Amino acid sequence: MSTWTPDATVTINGVNYTGDTIGTVSINRGRDNVYADPTASFASVQLIDKTGVGITIDPAEQLVIDIDDSAGAPVRLFTGSVTDITKTLYDPGLRGLASAVVTVAAVGPLARLSRVQVLNAGRPAETDGDRIAAALEEGLGVTWEELPYTAWEDIPADLTWVTFSGGYDEDLIDPGLFDLIALPAQGGGHNALVVASDASRSGQGVLYETATGLVGWENADDRGTATNFYDIPSTLTIASQLATQTSLADIVNRVEVTYFGGVATESDAVSIPQFGRWERRIETLLVNEINAVQYASDYIRRHAFPAVNLEQVTVRLDGQPDALADELLALDLNSPVNLQDVPATFGEPFLPGFVEGLTWRIDAHRAELQLLVSDANLSTGDLRWSQIGSTVTWADLSTTLTWQDWR
Repeated sequence: MSTWTPDATVTINGVNYTGDTIGTVSINRGRDNVYADPTASFASVQLIDKTGVGITIDPAEQLVIDIDDSAGAPVRLFTGSVTDITKTLYDPGLRGLASAVVTVAAVGPLARLSRVQVLNAGRPAETDGDRIAAALEEGLGVTWEELPYTAWEDIPADLTWVTFSGGYDEDLIDPGLFDLIALPAQGGGHNALVVASDASRSGQGVLYETATGLVGWENADDRGTATNFYDIPSTLTIASQLATQTSLADIVNRVEVTYFGGVATESDAVSIPQFGRWERRIETLLVNEINAVQYASDYIRRHAFPAVNLEQVTVRLDGQPDALADELLALDLNSPVNLQDVPATFGEPFLPGFVEGLTWRIDAHRAELQLLVSDANLSTGDLRWSQIGSTVTWADLSTTLTWQDWR
């Protein structure tokens, strides 16, 4: 049985760096936990200039990181834009060679989104998905003044609008579920990331970056329909880096959700006597009371009692069987995972959850993947009709099944 070894390629402005020209590679994508706002992904790459010829890299150039699977096919881990280049001389033991380590930093498309103003004319009342799509399209789309071509015939024939649009693909935006209030017109526009984040939070969705350099959005129903949880045996994890957390700070048993024209309030009569009264007020852009009540109900279901969160799950891919390494390489943000055979000290035999963030650390011999995983219960609220397949009928269901037990 063959085992997998890391073989990474760093491509900057179309130039490939491989083998011993790469020192260490680190990638951070996603968010720290299920409560956090989205942040731009970040990568740091060390390139080794052994000959002293020099490595020329400029800010804003595209940086892509791939790693080969067991069949030698590249798997994309990161796509972003160069922000910083640091060059440090070092002594390789060869006299007369001005060798250097070139450290290149790059960020993902959300960084661009945070620095542009959009939607000067405002937006009408619309769904969460439509609001996010509008902010992303204007915030990430390439403008005429950014085009590097002077004539139509200069544009490559195989160039598609998606690959040229700077990070926006409408196919990555889920349909909206909740109605939002109108966005007022504002001279100078609104910050694109704030608009998208506010709409995502109001719709209980997840704004995220892809490894290919695009921005996507999962609506509130998406995680609730996940069925193919990837099983991670606890024996794969690095024991010293397996940690769970249960915190009183996670408990909320009375919540107020604001909406246009009012406040929806929900509480849990069992949790309050047991843990005390812990309140939270959540500001949203929701229009309808029924949506605000649903939001509050979902929130109480998720937070009225302690949750067991996996703060981090770290696995080593190098030395693993090829098939297993390929499966781990496929894990990404929002992937449903299930840590199996958890030691009894953690109090749970298995821990299902969703990947909120991931960190890669790669060098010539080692590839380590750290996953930040949230409890699945914190992402799955009450079932909505839109989540039930259109072919399901009442006759398909058990006569003893109740709505509360459907989950």
